Amino acid sequence: MSDTSEDEFEGFSAGEIELACQRYQVQLAQNGIGDDFLISDVESELSDDNNDEPQLVDVNNAGDAPNNDGWHQEFDIYERGLPHLFQPRNTTGPQNILGPEKDIIDFFQLFLSDHLLQQIIEKSDGYAKMQKDLNPDLHKSAWSCPSLPEMKAFIGLTFLMGIDVKPDLKSYWSKDCLETPYFATVLARDRFMQIMRYLHFTDPHQRVPQRGEPNYDSTYKVRYFMDALNQQMRDQYIPKRNVSIDECMIPYKGRVALKQYMPAKPTKWGIKLWALAESDTGYMSFCKIYQGKTDRTHVGLASTVVISCLEGANLSRQGYHVYMDNYFSSPELFTNLFENLDTGACGTVRQNRRGLPQDLMTKKPVGITQRGDSQFRQKGAISATVWKDKKNVSVISTIHDNSLTEVSRIVQQEGQFQRQQLQCPKMVADYTSHMGGVDRCDQYIQYYFFCHKTNKWPKRVFFKMLEIIKFNAYRLLQMSPNHQQTTSMTYLDFSKSVATQLIAGYTTRDNRRGRPSNLPVEVRLTHRHLPADLGNKTWCHVCWHRVANDTQEKRRQTKYGCVECSKHLCMPHCFTVYHSAFLFISEDKKVDGCCIAEPVTQGYRVIPESQPSQSDNPQPGHRPWYCNSDPEPAAVGISRIWVFGQQRRTGVASKLLDAVRQWFQYGSYIEKSQVAFSDPTGDGKMFASKYTGMTDFLVYKSIFLGNENCIELNYVLEYISLAKLSRGMEHKKQEIKVHVDCARISLPSAAYVDCTEAYLANTASWDFQSQCNSLNRYQSIMERCKGLP
Repeated sequence: MSDTSEDEFEGFSAGEIELACQRYQVQLAQNGIGDDFLISDVESELSDDNNDEPQLVDVNNAGDAPNNDGWHQEFDIYERGLPHLFQPRNTTGPQNILGPEKDIIDFFQLFLSDHLLQQIIEKSDGYAKMQKDLNPDLHKSAWSCPSLPEMKAFIGLTFLMGIDVKPDLKSYWSKDCLETPYFATVLARDRFMQIMRYLHFTDPHQRVPQRGEPNYDSTYKVRYFMDALNQQMRDQYIPKRNVSIDECMIPYKGRVALKQYMPAKPTKWGIKLWALAESDTGYMSFCKIYQGKTDRTHVGLASTVVISCLEGANLSRQGYHVYMDNYFSSPELFTNLFENLDTGACGTVRQNRRGLPQDLMTKKPVGITQRGDSQFRQKGAISATVWKDKKNVSVISTIHDNSLTEVSRIVQQEGQFQRQQLQCPKMVADYTSHMGGVDRCDQYIQYYFFCHKTNKWPKRVFFKMLEIIKFNAYRLLQMSPNHQQTTSMTYLDFSKSVATQLIAGYTTRDNRRGRPSNLPVEVRLTHRHLPADLGNKTWCHVCWHRVANDTQEKRRQTKYGCVECSKHLCMPHCFTVYHSAFLFISEDKKVDGCCIAEPVTQGYRVIPESQPSQSDNPQPGHRPWYCNSDPEPAAVGISRIWVFGQQRRTGVASKLLDAVRQWFQYGSYIEKSQVAFSDPTGDGKMFASKYTGMTDFLVYKSIFLGNENCIELNYVLEYISLAKLSRGMEHKKQEIKVHVDCARISLPSAAYVDCTEAYLANTASWDFQSQCNSLNRYQSIMERCKGLP
């Protein structure tokens, strides 16, 4: 101040100037501004003649409590010192602003990147192969490494399972009243269960310290992906000044040393997480697993947890205000945070903590008798208060002073409940407002948490972390300036959108050209299948079904089969049959049709000009069609089509052929002109002409010579035994008459179907010679057949 203070403050007394300076200093301190205007300067400039004006208070002796523990009743800003300036490492809020062209899934992938998912896939693949090598008898199913889209679809399904909760995982693929068809269109049940079984997050071949060895980490199985997700949570968002630290539980009742029992929590058994979240939004910036007694240090568990959370979230020494409950709060911890980490703290406190005011932290403090009463104490940087609500609330803080505010409570007066305004310490009101960050995040997570039974605790932690980053992505979407139209989106809609966009139309069926088929096609018909030695010897899958349905007397054992389908199959017949039978299943789960397809390379073109008239009783020398002798390329041969009688003329046969054309050849769609039919009868010829749209379709498996080179032979094959499936799901034999108007070298097999699969059943050998009128006629026919394909 200048020497002419009388001129500068004309109209004000020295006492008024002094009090104004004191109030100004307090405001500067509350706003975090340095103490560059000293009271001592004012004191030296004041005239000694103004003895009647108020004098400055001795801060060293002001407001001392009657006890000698150092706590006093009046708040002194100079005793605490200047508050910390809030200096975050960058501007608070989202650090990556996504453009308006970005979708919801892009917010989720800010945390779960493709690189991290690929690492999990590689570790899971290594674990599956190691288990199959070590225990082949327990891991018989064939394993193929999941692709990145498949793993995303797997995670998307787990999100949907958290929304649509069912008793167990297999219920999502059930065919009863709990049926949910969507899950089966994305992943087969066995494939989903297989990925879940081998899901792994560490390198199975890496040597890690075991229990009792130096540097042992009981959370090493989840350390990799938890560190990666924590880094993304820390980097993608910088919280505002008020944060909270609390605990949350991961439900788990299996056998693991990390398991904790907390009877006061809704989830009493599980794995405990320490977490730090922003107070306003609940955005979680850091979390870690409580490992038990190994977490304790010389400074105590509470101090270790709070400091590790602040440093893990990269918030220490930046002027943050952290709120915590009475599990963590203590004067020693708050003093350490204030003096060494430049962090203010506030929290409820237990009355048995060391260093608290003894006259205040009792069951019945003096001066607190009715609701709304409060008492205040200060010692150094720590303020302490006790406020009576329904019961006494004890709070300590290095952020607040003794200021009061009002809160609304419903109280009963004279038998009537009324809303009443009560005086409340500001530190208690702020604690109530800012403590719920972790609880808010955990509340959202519990709505749609995938919590189906698993014996492996790392999987439960993994799905908990996925829910945490999904909630964080939801908060980033709400704060995005380029996605304001989605601010009203509920968390349920957001979860469904993330799940469907992760799946992104993925299906176990291959994407191929051509019209889609309405038929449910199994994996055995949609992939490239190779025979292999499966190691162990067991029953053939096809033979077992035949014996079970009384169509074969004996079943055979084999060690060969299909790796992709994980089925033991006799070679080569049963293997070929299992991968070539197409079924048509009606809506009421009945088998209405069956088509047997086989690979062919060539066929013969029918000659439409030489078609004789169709007759139910063909005369000798008459044929339903003729064909050329020059072969033409073909892709698939239709050996047999069977349709239940009542379902004919409904397009079942055409739909079966559509499925064959779409799924028979891996990676390509077969044109109608490349389909060949095996010895069609008169009705078969009409169907083939109608389906292909041409009268000169392809045929195969026969000796066909058109015009002058045609073999003039007509025979009737009677009483071929055809195992036919009735609508009542019962098998019965039906003797039918099949007219075949051509000569052939080998008799095709008859068609056989059961309630789940369709197979070829070999017909008894047929004596071609006995059907001819004479041996000479038979010999002449065979002579003419020589040299033909």
